[in-house]
Amino acid sequence: MFNLRISPLINRCIQGVYPPGSVFKLVVALAGLAEKKISITSTFLCTGKLQVGKRIFKCWSFHGKQNIISAIQNSCNIFFYHTGLLVGANKISEYAKKLGLGKSTSILPYDKKGFIPTPEWKRKKYKVKWTNGDTCNLSIGQGYILTTPLQIYRMLTFFAEGKIYEPFITKKIGT
Repeated sequence: MFNLRISPLINRCIQGVYPPGSVFKLVVALAGLAEKKISITSTFLCTGKLQVGKRIFKCWSFHGKQNIISAIQNSCNIFFYHTGLLVGANKISEYAKKLGLGKSTSILPYDKKGFIPTPEWKRKKYKVKWTNGDTCNLSIGQGYILTTPLQIYRMLTFFAEGKIYEPFITKKIGT
């Protein structure tokens, strides 16, 4: 018998930790723009795949020439692989943490922190070097990264409102 470690008593919003996936591309876009590694007019050609070292990283489709707007609209992995490699894993991790990822929301006592990996962490934990492949995985919200759904919500408030709102619990709605 195997243990799936699934419990109906877990509040998945604050205790479930998952790779964020494509929503994390917004963090990479912000880091790329803020660090001046890309501009609003920067483009990369999506042919559906990108070779990094000996590994082929794929996109879910062939998108052709992509700028940041079309790359977000199309969720183009190739654009974000390129951007992530230009920005670097340390800066991506830094921006993720600034946006509240990998940090407890402190809304309830059992809130999970999630995890934002860095090259230093991998070197210490596994005694191996961070690779460009790790950066590509991180750039599309995959690999070692883990977040809670509430952390993602908190991060998205920055993109929607221009500031991060801390979640809270209210006793009553209305007057």
